Amino acid sequence: AFANESERLREEFRRGVERFGVETTTYEYDGKTPVVRVNSQSLTEYLKAFDCHPAGSHDKRVPESVLTADDETVAEFLRVLYDCEGSVSPPDDERGRYVRFSSASRELVVGVGILLLRFGIVGNIRERTHDGEEYYELEIGRSDQHRMFRRHIGFDHPEKSTRLDGLCEIDSKANVHTLPLMPLLEDARDDLGMTQAEFYGD
Repeated sequence: AFANESERLREEFRRGVERFGVETTTYEYDGKTPVVRVNSQSLTEYLKAFDCHPAGSHDKRVPESVLTADDETVAEFLRVLYDCEGSVSPPDDERGRYVRFSSASRELVVGVGILLLRFGIVGNIRERTHDGEEYYELEIGRSDQHRMFRRHIGFDHPEKSTRLDGLCEIDSKANVHTLPLMPLLEDARDDLGMTQAEFYGD
């Protein structure tokens, strides 16, 4: 099943599936996101050969076939993933300026972070709660990181692409370092009772 508000993305999904000779059915409900459904055991078995196994939202992960793929394939995978599931802050967002990817699966978010590191893009993973449900967010901050994302990954989604261009023009600086081991460093700083300036220096 593929659910998305964008008719263009739903059409791309339909075309991709139909290349395998499989039919799709679109379901549209009042007040809900349209869903394109595919019922094919043979397609499921084909995807399993690429380590793409059926999984619920909490158990999704980056397939081994993508983790070991070449940079061009990884960039395309990330572009499609962010087109469908990513978000971009407006340049004037007071909550911060980020390119974000969210999922109920921590393993998937960590896998996406690992793929981004290939291109020198560092994200910060945060745990969030919404309506009592835990999920994970990979945030890419700072204009230099946004420019790296635009150069190597980018968006095909027009609105997200425009927002990313806006973020890239802002010469923002991070308030804190965004290394993946940041939570460990912050715990150590708290234990020592030091300020950020004392602990990190310049």
